[in-house]
Amino acid sequence: MEGDKHKEALYLFKAGHWNQCHKLIIRHLASDAIINENYNYLKGFLEDLSPPERSTLIQDWDTAGLVYLDYIRVIEMLDRIQQLDCSAYELERLHTKVTSLCNRIEQIQCHNAKDRLAQSDMAKRVANLLRVVLSLQHSPEPASDSTPDVQRVPLRLLAPHIGRLPMPEDYALEELRSLTQSYLRELTVVTQ
Repeated sequence: MEGDKHKEALYLFKAGHWNQCHKLIIRHLASDAIINENYNYLKGFLEDLSPPERSTLIQDWDTAGLVYLDYIRVIEMLDRIQQLDCSAYELERLHTKVTSLCNRIEQIQCHNAKDRLAQSDMAKRVANLLRVVLSLQHSPEPASDSTPDVQRVPLRLLAPHIGRLPMPEDYALEELRSLTQSYLRELTVVTQ
């Protein structure tokens, strides 16, 4: 009655109404949390809904709540990997999760402009995450300034995934320009 969606979600969760709680979070809380990068807030709700005994009862969990949760977890994994030395296995695991997200972000339903903004923010961030992960996997030796060389990322690994992301037109054009420049650089190296 008060219109406090946060409290409503908490009470639905405490009452064991997982499906209704999930629906309310996705429709009213998730986009704001993504736009404002309030990932811990959203993660708290979604992790509580994620155990199989709950998530299997939630309609559209795999195409909504789980996508948001996986997005947050990927961001956290990359932060950990960048702070510590990591194994090739961990990088491969992260690569698999990021490419999976590239395919699933477009499945998130957008009901309004805020939802589309959150979806495009996620798409842009995942495109950058994919570049970073691929550059970490393909850099021959760590750079002295600890930033991966994004220019060395093989285009054939990047292009198919970037093309699937639901990005605004201006950002998609920027990505296309970047991919084209990378392709031209690869051609130049091959012909020399």
